[in-house]
Amino acid sequence: MLLSPQKGFTSIQLYAPRMYGWMKNVNFDECRDIVTDHDKKYEKCELFDEENACDLLEALHEVKNFRRYGLIAIPVVLSIFAVFTNAIFMVFIIRGWKNDMIGSKQKYVFLLNRTIANLVSLLLFYASVIKWKLGGGFDYKSTTLFIFLAFLNFFTLTGTYIGMTFILYCAVKHPIKYRIWVSVSHCIIAVCVIWVLSVFPSVITGLLGATLFYPETAPINCDFHECQQPFAVVLISVLSVTYMTVIIFYLIMLQQMRQRRTKITTERNASWLSVSSERTMYKLAFNLITFAVGSLPILFVCIVATARLEIITILGYGPRGSCKTFTNADLFLKTKFTVTFNGSVSSTIMDYQRIGVVCNQKAPGIIKIEIRCPQCRLKVESGSSSQMTLKR
Repeated sequence: MLLSPQKGFTSIQLYAPRMYGWMKNVNFDECRDIVTDHDKKYEKCELFDEENACDLLEALHEVKNFRRYGLIAIPVVLSIFAVFTNAIFMVFIIRGWKNDMIGSKQKYVFLLNRTIANLVSLLLFYASVIKWKLGGGFDYKSTTLFIFLAFLNFFTLTGTYIGMTFILYCAVKHPIKYRIWVSVSHCIIAVCVIWVLSVFPSVITGLLGATLFYPETAPINCDFHECQQPFAVVLISVLSVTYMTVIIFYLIMLQQMRQRRTKITTERNASWLSVSSERTMYKLAFNLITFAVGSLPILFVCIVATARLEIITILGYGPRGSCKTFTNADLFLKTKFTVTFNGSVSSTIMDYQRIGVVCNQKAPGIIKIEIRCPQCRLKVESGSSSQMTLKR
């Protein structure tokens, strides 16, 4: 690695190394068999005395192969399927809403919001890949926007899960109050509040987070020890508290639903309530699993980045060029692997979310009616049966 914590190198010393006498020229004599014509440009680079040029070259080849296949192929394939399922689900909600084919519209307000947030995140990923492949690269502004939208997606999804769980719990636990106080307009207002509350921390994270990668061109002066490191610790604390709060909230709701299910099971005339309560518990458990697994990657990436924050900082100093890529090949590889892990897991969880919601009891019937009789609409009754009527 370019940075050796044992030596106590700082990011400033890394780009004023000649005055310390720690540098040597690149020599590929021991690994000529893996040197290609494109690698000859790295012979003009300089390394620290303890670094091995052949090891860095092997790491660089791994970076290029991983960038070509792992960083692009895996997330793109998964995200294409995620975009496809999210788009179908959004059309499904809009068509069902328009033709009164869905039951609880309050719940679908939050589901539609979650779908929009997912699509924004996925389209952002495509925009980043296109910009990168066209050679434009990233700068402070584009990185700020990328981080802002990534965290905006996280916070909006967190608020959406809380809202969905709350209305699902109220619908079963307090059905009368639910019908009186929980309306579609109230849910729309709640979604707007979620977005407003998510914007502020996302803007701060984007502005300060981008200074880590572009400290020399950032308009904000954010010193590592006085700004970047304390902010990273605060950010990890906020994300961890938010993550654990939502999980605890889910567990409390599940425990409440379990107690209610045990209570109504003892009543012989309330068997249908027991079935409804059991279904609600399954939905809560499914939401808990998808949130816990789907939100874990961004938390994992932030924890890893914070732990290696001073090492990652060196990527932001000095001029961009082939030597910088060569001397930091191992760090680039680990960073891109972490990003790929985050994108792949998040895209997969988005697919499971869409499939789990679309493949419910009413969805197959609605899809069949949409195909066979577009002029018809499905009138969903309070029970498990449905009735198809002609739309006048």
